[in-house]
Amino acid sequence: MHRPRRAALPRSRAPRTPLALLVLLSLVATLALGGCGDGGDAPRRPTPGEETFEGIDLSAVQRTRIRLVQERYADRVRSVQARVMPLVRQSRMAWVLGDSAVAVAAWVHSAADRAALRVLGDSMRVEIREILSAEQRPRFDRNVAAELARSDDLDRRQGRPAPPGRPDSAPPR
Repeated sequence: MHRPRRAALPRSRAPRTPLALLVLLSLVATLALGGCGDGGDAPRRPTPGEETFEGIDLSAVQRTRIRLVQERYADRVRSVQARVMPLVRQSRMAWVLGDSAVAVAAWVHSAADRAALRVLGDSMRVEIREILSAEQRPRFDRNVAAELARSDDLDRRQGRPAPPGRPDSAPPR
C-alpha cells in the first residue's frame, strides 16, 4: 500500500543563532509560568478597594451605587493626593538614603493632607456602608479595620510618627 507523501514544510529564512534560541526558550518559559505578571503561582496582590469588599457578594445594583459614590469623591481625593504624594515620596526616599530627620520632617509636613485623605475615605466608607445589607456590613467593617491596621502597622514599622490623636501615637525612632 502506498502512502501519500506529506508536503514539505517551508524552511524559515530566519537566522538560527543561539541568541534566537535563547529568546524563544525565554518566551516559552514565561508563558509556561503564566505570563510576565507575577511569576506563576505567586498570589496576586489585591488592588485598593478589592480588599474592602473581599468576601462580600455585591449585587449589580450595589456595585453601580458604590461606583457612583467613589466617582463623587474621586476629584477631591485626587486633589489631596496631588499635594501629599510628593511629600510621601520625599519621605520614602529620605528613609532609603538613611536621612531620618528629612524623612520625619516630610512625613510630619504631610500630616494635614494625609488626615484630609483619611476623612474623605471615612466619609466615603460611611456612604458605602449604607448601600450594603445588614448581613454584609460586619464583613465590610472587618475588612476596613484590617486595611487600616495594615496601613498603620506599615507606618509604625517604617518608623513614621503615628497620626495625631491616635492611641498608638509614639515619637519617631
